[in-house]
Amino acid sequence: MIQKIVSIIALFTMSAAGLFPAGSSDAETSPDDAGRRLQVVATTNILGDIVAAVIDDAAELTVLMPLGQNPHSYSPSPRDIAALEDADVVFVNGLDLEVELLPILESLEGPLVVEASRGVDILDGREDEDHGDDNHDDADDHDADDHDADDHDHDADDHDTDDHDADDHDADHDDDHHHHEGDPHVWFSPRSVVVWSRNIADALASADPDRAADYRTASTAYIAELESLDAEVRGRVEEIPPDRRLLVTDHASLGYFARDYGFTVMGNVIPGFSDQAEPSSRQIAELARLAEDEDIAAIFVGGTAGRNVVKLAESVARESGRDLPVVSLLSGSLAARGQPGDSYLDFVRVNTERIVGALAGSAGGSR
Repeated sequence: MIQKIVSIIALFTMSAAGLFPAGSSDAETSPDDAGRRLQVVATTNILGDIVAAVIDDAAELTVLMPLGQNPHSYSPSPRDIAALEDADVVFVNGLDLEVELLPILESLEGPLVVEASRGVDILDGREDEDHGDDNHDDADDHDADDHDADDHDHDADDHDTDDHDADDHDADHDDDHHHHEGDPHVWFSPRSVVVWSRNIADALASADPDRAADYRTASTAYIAELESLDAEVRGRVEEIPPDRRLLVTDHASLGYFARDYGFTVMGNVIPGFSDQAEPSSRQIAELARLAEDEDIAAIFVGGTAGRNVVKLAESVARESGRDLPVVSLLSGSLAARGQPGDSYLDFVRVNTERIVGALAGSAGGSR
């Protein structure tokens, strides 16, 4: 990732005088003497919800990605770029989730950019990408001739192969910021978001020392809610027989949820950590056979996935020869305001209920 992204670890090795944002002096980060509130930007609306819980009313927050936006297909608008340029602190998920923002963040001279996922126990880049021994080959193996025109009608806007070529995602890239080295979907487990909350509070406290106690108090209260939620999820998962805790998803997004709550990810319709890639017909057929052989109960598809991804999941369900439900989960975005899942805490509860319902015998969340 870009060298200007500053980790939480690095923050506290800086001068005791304060934080140094990229390309600027420390004086530009802190609010001025007239009482101007800290200007904070968060990239995703999920991350923004956690930042808002820590900020309360102590700073001004701008969230770049609107409700319903798929982070994997996000491109910043001129207004988003202006918000980044005016910010004091920018919080990013990291792990290449915000890949389209990287050149812009690299060019910024003012704000401090903080990777919220720093310190999370990251799943490695190959952890959940295999359906079988060779089911997730590199994108070069996904020849367009292998795709059935009816079942695999990919819209060019949803799957721009120029933007997602395998050569652009070299797992051997070596830097200090998890570049191409791990699963970015850390928010699917509240245990990961505990780390987010601490990182957010630490960065804000350092950037805005006068309100440090407020940030830390709010973070502590929110972490208590996350820990209670974690216990709640564990209790609900106990309702699923261990041999039914098998997940098939639209892309490799539930790795952290699976790891922290005792599930096994059996396969993914879309290879890898982005739902913008394209599987071959061979991979679809292999996943369908796996769904039949392993007695898979449901296929889970993120709510921000495009229609083409849903069609692929439905194709797997159909080709499995079984009446598999395709169950919608909240994924890269919170729900619309006033709907179930419109906060991060409720996002986790909604997904847990749908997963438990599908795997314990009721597919109440199916499309």
